[in-house]
Amino acid sequence: MSRLVAGEEENRKLMFVLCLSGKYPDPRMKQVVVVAGQPGSGKTHLANICTAFKAKLVGRFTAHALDYADLEGYEVLYLKELGELDRDGYAPSTLKFVSADDGGYVVEYVVRGEAGRLRTEARRVPAVTLVTTTTRVLLDRQFMRRAWILNTDESSAQTERVLAFKAELERQQADVELGLRDETDYDRAMRVLRALVERIRPVKVVVPFPGAIGQLLSSDFLRARSDYDKLVALIKLLGMLYQRRLPKLGGDVVLATPRLILKALEVAREPLLTMSTQLDHRVRSMLRALKAIGLASRGAEIGQEERRRLAEALGKSERTVMRYLDLMVELGYASRRVARPATYVLVRGVDEILARASAIERGAGHSIVSMAWRETWDFVCRRVLRGGGGGESLLKELLNEAVKDLGYEEVEEIVGKAIR
Repeated sequence: MSRLVAGEEENRKLMFVLCLSGKYPDPRMKQVVVVAGQPGSGKTHLANICTAFKAKLVGRFTAHALDYADLEGYEVLYLKELGELDRDGYAPSTLKFVSADDGGYVVEYVVRGEAGRLRTEARRVPAVTLVTTTTRVLLDRQFMRRAWILNTDESSAQTERVLAFKAELERQQADVELGLRDETDYDRAMRVLRALVERIRPVKVVVPFPGAIGQLLSSDFLRARSDYDKLVALIKLLGMLYQRRLPKLGGDVVLATPRLILKALEVAREPLLTMSTQLDHRVRSMLRALKAIGLASRGAEIGQEERRRLAEALGKSERTVMRYLDLMVELGYASRRVARPATYVLVRGVDEILARASAIERGAGHSIVSMAWRETWDFVCRRVLRGGGGGESLLKELLNEAVKDLGYEEVEEIVGKAIR
């Protein structure tokens, strides 16, 4: 996918994996993906990965257009700009109801019958994998908790990569026009990706380590309850992608192994940090800038001069910095005094806020993987082998992988406890 999107390695992988949910018939697997960033930061290029699937492309929806949209036969709904569709103030916000949490929704509307009498008819709008983009920082809380937030890389290094990517693409397009090559690397990569997508088939993925997954999320937030479902879905989607490498349990059922936790953290680290703090990458960058200028403690005041210094440090406008601070107020991390010019006060220290992401940082460590393997062996010994499934080949496959992850002595201890 490096031929499709410059840089953005984690984001482009995650976008592809989440779009695989569109191939699942189960509405509980459908994912909502929001690519967020400043204008010109590459949101559309990243979101365009979804066009490798059977995607319905929509520029914008009017207030009630989604109620009557034809989604039959599509794997992904690609709404190019979110606009205000997540807000109830714009219209009855139904966009969030296409998520896995809600499984779609039913709309009832009034029609006039043959006799001239009014009656209601119902139409079901199914759950669908949704990809969209936005420049906004403040999103509807209900919509945000259902969504994966992918922040674009706004660094100068990424800008250099994009410029080099575009220059090379322009050279290749010139070669195509001159008949020196049949297609650009971009066109070939998209053709190959579409062929790959066509070949991938949904499988049932059994996740034997549900407890270890829960350790990756902060219990301080209610949204962890729905974030857990998203994380389980991500691991199942990775299992679908790597199905040929996973142990088979018979038929179209495969067993997820603890390495998929590491793979999930590899491709979704930033969105998972957003889940654990409720603050996206842009706001977390501001927090680090606050710390750098000595405003990291609880009770620190951020007035007009401090906002100017923050804007300088981040390369953003003061208005943008205020939007970031307003989000912190909404989430209870800061308060805002009514007097003008506005002054913000940190309710919690920067280190305390960022510490909420520590579970994600720990997730790549030994303890989470060890816990996942303990659950896996318990599951295999109690449910699979005693139920007559798997057998010697399954045990051998799992033993080899567990020893690579943990070492022989720990695996011996884990397996010994599981079979007792």
